[in-house]
Amino acid sequence: MAVDPTILHGQKNAGHFTWGKLSELYPDNPVMLGAAEAGMKEGNTLSLRMNGVCAIFSGDGPIWNNTQVQQAAAATSGLAFMFGEQPMPCILANPEMDVVRLMADGAKDREIAERLGVKIETIRKRREKAYDLTGTRSPASLLSFVIRNCWL
Repeated sequence: MAVDPTILHGQKNAGHFTWGKLSELYPDNPVMLGAAEAGMKEGNTLSLRMNGVCAIFSGDGPIWNNTQVQQAAAATSGLAFMFGEQPMPCILANPEMDVVRLMADGAKDREIAERLGVKIETIRKRREKAYDLTGTRSPASLLSFVIRNCWL
């Protein structure tokens, strides 16, 4: 069974794609060939990822201008928000979030302590508290959790 390139490409890539570009990327795909034979030669696909959902919006017609892409993105984002995983409210206090923000910028414990004007042990305690509150156990998992929940 042939898979529609709007889905193939949309699952791997985010953004606006014209059907012309998809035809170049998938020249032998029977779905694209069939669409062209049926008179659907131009079209647009918009793929967005948010709240754990990949939302793909696709249709034939003239190539969208920037305003139309923004309108489609707003509509698609609304659907992803309605049906996706909802981020949880931030459960970290400001001191823990200060540490997490600097970690996300690539700062190490010593630099974080200097920038916040506290002892390095304080930074480690705040990071441990952030791990405990989020159920994470490593810097990577903590940052991933914070980003997925839109806290940064």
